[in-house]
Amino acid sequence: GVAFKAVPVVVLNPSDGGSTGLPEGFTYMVPTSQPFIDSLTVTEGTAAGGDYVQIIGRDFRLYEPYQDLNNNFAFDVDENGNPLEPFTDINGNGEWDDLRKWTSLEDLKN
Repeated sequence: GVAFKAVPVVVLNPSDGGSTGLPEGFTYMVPTSQPFIDSLTVTEGTAAGGDYVQIIGRDFRLYEPYQDLNNNFAFDVDENGNPLEPFTDINGNGEWDDLRKWTSLEDLKN
């Protein structure tokens, strides 16, 4: 099965030292890869939130896990786009999500 881990998220205001956080503010899927974060790109933000944070690294898995029944290293669908392989619907939207098409921060904003 797929394992998940909830971790705390803390936001620190460097100008006054104030901070706030959530004990389980982010939940991630425990990877079968060895992802590595090289840097976080944040230019500015507001206390109201809604800002984008770009995580730069390598060996990320940017799609929902699926069982590759025919070992072709691809998620297979039929001619109508219906899944041919079982997958774990992490966000519960009923679709297999593949975020690899989003390659830049601009892609996420659109």
